[in-house]
Amino acid sequence: MAIKKRPFWLSRDYGRFDALNGDVETEVAIIGGGITGVSAAYHLGEEGVDSVLLEKDSIASGATGHSMGGLVPGIEQEDIWQSIEKYGEGRTRTIWEASNGAIDEMAALCANGIECDFVRGPAFDLVEDKRELGFLGREHEAARRCGIETNIMDAAQIRDRLAVCDSMAGALEYTKCAQMNPAAFVHGLAGKAKKQKGGIFEHTGARRIAHAQGGLKISTDRGSVRAKKLIIAAESYTPDLGFLKNRMTTLRINALATERLDSSSMDKLGMRGAQAWNMGRDYNFVRSTADSRVIIDGGDSLSVASGDMPQEHRIEEIHSRLLDLFPMMEEIGVEFEWSGRMAAPIKHVPVLNGLVNAITSVVDIRLTLPLVERIGVRMISMPFLGRVGKTADIFCSAGYIGHGLPLGFLGGKVLGELCTGSVSEDSAKLLRAYEPRQS
Repeated sequence: MAIKKRPFWLSRDYGRFDALNGDVETEVAIIGGGITGVSAAYHLGEEGVDSVLLEKDSIASGATGHSMGGLVPGIEQEDIWQSIEKYGEGRTRTIWEASNGAIDEMAALCANGIECDFVRGPAFDLVEDKRELGFLGREHEAARRCGIETNIMDAAQIRDRLAVCDSMAGALEYTKCAQMNPAAFVHGLAGKAKKQKGGIFEHTGARRIAHAQGGLKISTDRGSVRAKKLIIAAESYTPDLGFLKNRMTTLRINALATERLDSSSMDKLGMRGAQAWNMGRDYNFVRSTADSRVIIDGGDSLSVASGDMPQEHRIEEIHSRLLDLFPMMEEIGVEFEWSGRMAAPIKHVPVLNGLVNAITSVVDIRLTLPLVERIGVRMISMPFLGRVGKTADIFCSAGYIGHGLPLGFLGGKVLGELCTGSVSEDSAKLLRAYEPRQS
C-alpha cells in the first residue's frame, strides 16, 4: 500500500465554501479558517453580529487539520507545577479551568449535531527514566492545588492499562480529556456559522489590510471586505499579514497514521479513546482514532516549513519511537504521513534576529531549549489573545503550539466578545491570566 502524503484528517471531503466574488461590507472581518476563526464566526453569529471569514486555502486546512485532535487542558510547554512556578497558582488555575470549560462547550456542540468522533477519555504522561518519577508526584500535587484530577500510576499499573514497553517506569493520568477529528469539528462548526449572519469564503487570501473611511479594508485578489473590526486567526501566517513579526516563529510538526488495527489488537493496545505523551528523546504525542488507527507526532523544529510534505528523516524517527513505546505495533504498517506548521510565541534577542532568520530559512533546528536559547530565541508558553498593539479595532489569537483546539476555540469566542465590547467576566479573567505582550 502506497503511503499517502497528507494529513489523515484531510483525506475525506467535508464540503466546500465559495470564494469571495466582489466587494462586501460586514461588522467583523475574520482572517483564518481554522478552529479560532470559525469559532469567532460562530460565536459572533450567536450574538447576532454579522461577520465575513476569509480563508486562503480551505476550512481547517492549516494548523487545525494538521493537528492530532487531542483536547488536553492547559498550555503547551508547561507542566502544571512549572506553570505555577512561572505564572502563579491563580493564573494557572484560570487557564486550566477555562480550557476545561471550552472542552465542555465543544462536547455540547458535538452532542447537538457536529459529527466528529468526539470521545472523552484519559491522557497519560509516560515516564521511562526512573529519575523523572519524582516529577509525577510534583505534578500530581500541583494538579491537586489547582483542582485538576490526576492519578499516579506505577510501572505495573501503566503496563496493565497500556501495552507499553517494559522500560516504562510510570505515568500520570489526567482524567478529564477528550479527542476528536479536528477537521470534521471545524467544518461542522462552520456549517452552523454559515446559517447565521455573515459569510465564509475559501480560497480567498487577504493581501492587504488598511484603515479606510472610519473602518478597515481587507483587500484580496477576489474583491475586498470592509469591516468595523478585524479578527486575525491565521496562526503561523500572522507575521505574513504584518503582525507579531518579532514575537512568533514557525514550528514544523511531523506525524504519521498507521493502518487500521483489528478489534482485538486495539483492545490489547489499550489506546482506544486514550492519548499519551512522552518526552523521551523528543516530545511525542500518541492517540487512537475512531477507525482503529494509531497516530503519533513529534520531531518539532524551528522552520520555515510550508505544505504537507513530511520530513522523511523525522518520520523515520517518529515511527521508531512508536515501536519503542508500543512494541506490539511492529507488524502494523503506516498509511499516512504529513508535516505542517504551528506558531510558537517567542522572545528574540534583537541583535541575533538576523542570524535566527537566516539559519531557519535553510535548515530545521530541533526544538531543544538550550540550543534555541543559544541562537537567540527564547520560547514562552503564553499564547497571544487580545488587542493587537495600540489598535482599537484589530484583535488576534495565535501561538498555541500544541494545545490549540480547546484554547483556540475559546480564543475565537473571546475575540468575538472583544469585537462587540461585551466581554464576560470569565473572558476578562482569562485575558488577565494571559497578559499578552504584542507588537
